[in-house]
Amino acid sequence: MALPVFGQLGVWSFVGLFRWAVVVGSLQLDRVGEAEQWLALTALNRADDVTEELLPSSAVLAEIAFARGETDVGLRQWRRAVDHLRNTSWTCR
Repeated sequence: MALPVFGQLGVWSFVGLFRWAVVVGSLQLDRVGEAEQWLALTALNRADDVTEELLPSSAVLAEIAFARGETDVGLRQWRRAVDHLRNTSWTCR
């Protein structure tokens, strides 16, 4: 119920963080397909959103691969996530 309210207010960073939380929650409940659907939605409305810097989608893709038993794919995705974080310049705003 909160998601449409955040959207109407134009608070896209909250929308993005909320969607990420649902992705993680879906994975914890072993609802892999649902997690993938919500992950696709995190790409929407990212104009003022910095969550990709903090939560790279490659990390979630890695966890999805692990949930499906695709260990090699999961490890490759985690390496991408770590490389992304190493190459991100962190600034305080």
